[in-house]
Amino acid sequence: MRSLVLLPVALVLSGLAAATQAFPSVDIKIDQDARRCYTRMGPKKGAKRGRRGYGLLILIPSGNNGAYDITECEQVYRRCCNKTYLAARVHSPANDDGVVWPIHRPRTAARGVCSVRLVEQVIEDVRSWKKVDPRRIFVVAWFLGGHVAYTVSLQKKKSPTGFFIGMGEFRHQSISAPAGGAYYILHSPDDEVTPFETAQRAQQLLTGAGAKVTLATYRGPHVWYSLIDRRIKKGIQWLEKNHAAPPKPAPP
Repeated sequence: MRSLVLLPVALVLSGLAAATQAFPSVDIKIDQDARRCYTRMGPKKGAKRGRRGYGLLILIPSGNNGAYDITECEQVYRRCCNKTYLAARVHSPANDDGVVWPIHRPRTAARGVCSVRLVEQVIEDVRSWKKVDPRRIFVVAWFLGGHVAYTVSLQKKKSPTGFFIGMGEFRHQSISAPAGGAYYILHSPDDEVTPFETAQRAQQLLTGAGAKVTLATYRGPHVWYSLIDRRIKKGIQWLEKNHAAPPKPAPP
């Protein structure tokens, strides 16, 4: 798989955050395909790779690659993980129907990109750039991105070993696959956009299928940026202790 490096992403300054960016950030096209893109972040200044490689956060925001999504992802990476991590912000492959995160595999390549497959392609591309610790590949997703994260987690073959999902949509009515998976779900009982009952149903079904699940709560409305603090950092630390075993490498 070949990746084309585009121009470095400019530092986003907004009313929400004006901190100096302490890491490189570069837009990537996978196989020069404009529909399969992500932003590669890191390593952080002074970072030292672990013996097994860097940890990797796969960031799946809610929106369609807007300035808000960029700022939120940069702040999650800057504030919520240590220097042993890289990060990749997956760009929404929104299709012509206006679906921000299309899940179902298109019948033809011309009809779009499957978000679930794109996540694995991003991981593969990062691995071709830096050595990645297979134990510490975590998906961090919120709101609409949560549905993508849950769907990735239910695949029989997947690279991520843990999932942090904030105020995310859980649309599955039944599941059978995630035995051994690890989920840190963060959701407010006051959420007026994504009902808290969806997080409770996710906890019940995933636990019943053999996964390790923590449902953490907070008080307040459906606002992601206010959560970019110790709560997300705590969730990532929980995943470090409870992640699933990485998949066995394919035989040569």
